[in-house]
Amino acid sequence: SLDYLRVKWAVLNALGISLHLNTRFHEADVVLRQSLDLINLHAKEGLTHDAYADLAGCLSDIAANMLKSRHPDIVTPANLLKRALYMTERAYRPNFEMIHNIRSLLAFALVREDPSKAASLVEQLVRSREFMASVASSDEAIAASAGRSLCVAADALVEL
Repeated sequence: SLDYLRVKWAVLNALGISLHLNTRFHEADVVLRQSLDLINLHAKEGLTHDAYADLAGCLSDIAANMLKSRHPDIVTPANLLKRALYMTERAYRPNFEMIHNIRSLLAFALVREDPSKAASLVEQLVRSREFMASVASSDEAIAASAGRSLCVAADALVEL
């Protein structure tokens, strides 16, 4: 049933993230890719609420796991994140916090591959954070989220 598949996908994704947080990166990669396969099946069958957002989340999780594990492949995480960003920006209802977080991860991923592009992304993130803070001054949660994402991007610049 549809509910069973959605729950299975959510459990696989949560398990993959849990494995990642416990530094069991190889196991996390296997489970996160199973989650991606399942959400791809959902999208193909038209069973998702917003397939772009769901797929982008899975791609972002896999890329983050590769980055944290210091996977020797420096191109794949950036490519996964570029795809996730493309999808997220074109989703039916774009989630701007998700877009910001993916851009932060992408800046980190590009540090070794393309340092000038990473620096440019960080500059965009800073401007975006300032804009979000000015537009949503009454909503401190949004600004705080952007600040957390900016910290990830700033850490990426340190590696430059």
